[in-house]
Amino acid sequence: DLKKKINDESMRIKITGAVEEKLMPYYISSMDVYVSPSINEGFGLSILNAMSAGKPVIAYNTTAIPELVDDKNGILVEPNDIKTLSDSILYLIENDKEREKLGKNGMEKSMKYSWDKSIEEIIKIYNLFL
Repeated sequence: DLKKKINDESMRIKITGAVEEKLMPYYISSMDVYVSPSINEGFGLSILNAMSAGKPVIAYNTTAIPELVDDKNGILVEPNDIKTLSDSILYLIENDKEREKLGKNGMEKSMKYSWDKSIEEIIKIYNLFL
């Protein structure tokens, strides 16, 4: 089970809590799986950052998260379903090919998002009302 894996010294699991923005690239580059068990997430910029680094994402199926994470690039878990959350973490830790596939797909999906594209969309909407 996950608790045994966390306590296993051969595993390198680090539960960080909040991380300073300037340290995020370091943390993301060193991880195998990005887990975001937030029930109050906005758009999910940290999730998008992990996806752009090719990391598969496990997140709660809430707020705007399903717009980013789907079964092609990560795993969505119902909020507060700790058993499924821990099973999903173990699954990706133990399945290199699946982890790599989801990470690659996430990286590809993340390329659809940029500030330039967001501005273009806002201008299109704005022009509809002119």
